[in-house]
Amino acid sequence: MKRIHLIFCLILSVGPVLVQADEAVQYEIDAKFIGCPTNEASTVTMPSDPAVLPASWTVLSAPRVTTIAGATAEIRILKEPPQYFEKQSDGSFRLRQMGQQYETGITLKVTTTTGSSNENVKVDHQVTFCSILRREPLPGVSLDVGLPTMTISKHQFSFERKLDAWSFEHLEGYPGYNNNDQKMLLMLRIRRVNPKGQPIDESGRLIAE
Repeated sequence: MKRIHLIFCLILSVGPVLVQADEAVQYEIDAKFIGCPTNEASTVTMPSDPAVLPASWTVLSAPRVTTIAGATAEIRILKEPPQYFEKQSDGSFRLRQMGQQYETGITLKVTTTTGSSNENVKVDHQVTFCSILRREPLPGVSLDVGLPTMTISKHQFSFERKLDAWSFEHLEGYPGYNNNDQKMLLMLRIRRVNPKGQPIDESGRLIAE
């Protein structure tokens, strides 16, 4: 079985806000990108906790970042732009690389705000995929190493839910032409935390891990 391979660096950026950090509500964003067989994505009951995933499902990446209410946290899970071979007029081949705008992988942007009650949180997030759709064939070469055609897809989600509860979403359009038997899923959990990064309830009391 082919598998989705994510080999990543993690970059976190938080947009500016016009409040002091110690006055703002702080949230911990816990994200899990999960690969599962395509035929199971629509037939298996979606788990409510990543700790009880089916044996054939794999957590590909599990970034976590702390931000403040109203700010946008950006998580980039990317690989270098793809390389390819280009045939020269003399019959030789030259190795080239796509531009920096074609780093392949996932960019997740999450904005959290206080919900309709102290127990809830509003979440707006966007997932952007950049992946290889196909490659141009090279005359006389059996390997799939020609110029890539890239595809970029975006998914926007908004919801309100209880703090410390996992959301679960299907992500279409990734990871590309060589992983057709795999599907990408995203689980998100938002928790309120104190300045030390410790989970707290709506009244500010520490929550036992």
